[in-house]
Amino acid sequence: MQFAIIVSASDPAGQTIKKALCTLGFAATDECYHSYPVLQWQGTKLYTVAKESVFFEECDTVAADFFIFATKHQSKAGVPSLCTHAVGNWGNAELGGAPVQLGVAPAQYLKRAVQLLEEKNTIGYEVFQEATHHGPASKRPLLFIEIGSSDKEYHATDAGRIIAETVIDLLSWKPHTVKTAVGIGGLHHTPSFKKIQLSSDIALGHICPKYNLAHLNRVMLEQALVRTQPKAELVVLDWKGLGEQKERIKGIVAELGVPVLRTQNF
Repeated sequence: MQFAIIVSASDPAGQTIKKALCTLGFAATDECYHSYPVLQWQGTKLYTVAKESVFFEECDTVAADFFIFATKHQSKAGVPSLCTHAVGNWGNAELGGAPVQLGVAPAQYLKRAVQLLEEKNTIGYEVFQEATHHGPASKRPLLFIEIGSSDKEYHATDAGRIIAETVIDLLSWKPHTVKTAVGIGGLHHTPSFKKIQLSSDIALGHICPKYNLAHLNRVMLEQALVRTQPKAELVVLDWKGLGEQKERIKGIVAELGVPVLRTQNF
């Protein structure tokens, strides 16, 4: 597996993580990309790009099998956080990517990222996996790993160190066989799904939150199942977090004949 790490020159959190990765062994090479030196550690390259990460649509031109985007997390609540998520748009493409197009969600790595962030979190930040959202579009497995949610945290060296250590661990980690699933319902920061990622034998790839359920139809659910890697074999519902969409979503899942669990089963 050839990994590539992407950071934006305009992203303070990305730059904090980049500095932390340099203390862990990433060093400059003679190669440049977007006029920035390419860093490397044990065969993994780190690319700095000029544009915002969510709009780096040409990422598939980079020679890699798997992308890790190290970025800032923005939230109106401003809660200090360490988080990860898959990419794609359930509806309109307001922040990169393409409308109603999901990326490849590496479920095993998303699960492991949540576990590692939780284990390394000695600074009292909130750890979570966000619902699938924003760009860029890519045909390859891609995850974002982020520091949130204000300028203070973006420049926090201890938060950058935790993300950097997690990235290093992911680069050398060997996935083991787990069941993979698509999560549906609940809040954007998916608190009902966290226990599944931390302590079950199921790995969640794409997650569609309550505010995007209007966009979830049979076609989008089929896409979410196929574009979870490995292909999702079941659906996990945050039943209370489906609101008035309960019966409609239940019907879509039944049409596809996909096994279903609910978050309260865990």
